[in-house]
Amino acid sequence: GMEDFILLVALGVSVLIGVFASQLANETWESINEEIELEKAAAREGEEKDDVAREFMGMSLPQWIVGFQLSLQAANDRVNNMIVEEYV
Repeated sequence: GMEDFILLVALGVSVLIGVFASQLANETWESINEEIELEKAAAREGEEKDDVAREFMGMSLPQWIVGFQLSLQAANDRVNNMIVEEYV
């Protein structure tokens, strides 16, 4: 009777919600993977252009040394930009 109909409607609504949630999760997962790939590609391009030594005599340098070089390079860029703004 009526209880069976209500039960079937509730089951149908639950299936629709599940399908929608599954599609949303899949789209979200794909967009996250695309962003990760773009960030990796950008990082690879950035590594090639920053002139920071990441290896020495075949051994990779610790992250703090790489970070220190990047910080020094950023400070140098800031000082050069200030000089250009102030005196040029």
